[in-house]
Amino acid sequence: MAIIFIDLDNTIVKDVAIPNALSQAYKQLSKITKTSPQTIKQEVVNLHISLIKYHDIRAFDWDYLIETVSRKHKCKHNIHIENLIKKYVNDAEILDNALDVLTTLKTKHTLILATNGFYKYQKHIIKKFKLQNYFNIIITSDKAGCLKSCEQFYKTPKNNNLKIMIGDNPIFDVYYPKQFGLKTILIDRGITPFVKIQINALNIKNIKPDYVIKNFGETLHIINTLENTQQ
Repeated sequence: MAIIFIDLDNTIVKDVAIPNALSQAYKQLSKITKTSPQTIKQEVVNLHISLIKYHDIRAFDWDYLIETVSRKHKCKHNIHIENLIKKYVNDAEILDNALDVLTTLKTKHTLILATNGFYKYQKHIIKKFKLQNYFNIIITSDKAGCLKSCEQFYKTPKNNNLKIMIGDNPIFDVYYPKQFGLKTILIDRGITPFVKIQINALNIKNIKPDYVIKNFGETLHIINTLENTQQ
């Protein structure tokens, strides 16, 4: 039996709720501050980057980021990212028949939903697709007290089983998990401009996943191969 950590956004779910909520928040805050949405977005991104450099979980607390930027502009607002997410959550969709794959994997392995996103934001997607029924454990950065860039994130459960990380982010799903002894499977959905900013800011090089795939369903064969190798 393997312990399999699986990322959420753009790994098993195409989640447009958070990006759309943030875009709406940038527009609302730009009107209040009388600056452009692009300026607000850049300030939020800069703050996000500064926090992930120190493995600070607040990097993924979007309400905190918006509030911090608003204070910089000395303005008040009533923007709540979670409320905005609720407006867009129905636009999310499952990728690659992932629920069928998860059903198969869970018959033999321990599945852990592993996301940097705070539970208050991710719970809406989790509930929409009833993901709690497919995973043995759900770990968010606020529950773990650290990001996926910290070894502590992968301490649960505490045993010597084969541990695998599956995700689409070269930094948080490959580079850091490999440092902590996990086998890594990267789902290549293309590197977004936002991830490129993260890679450049952290000056991360030599990102080498153990496996690169295009479809989540390919994980079934790879996990069997890894298990056979371990025996």
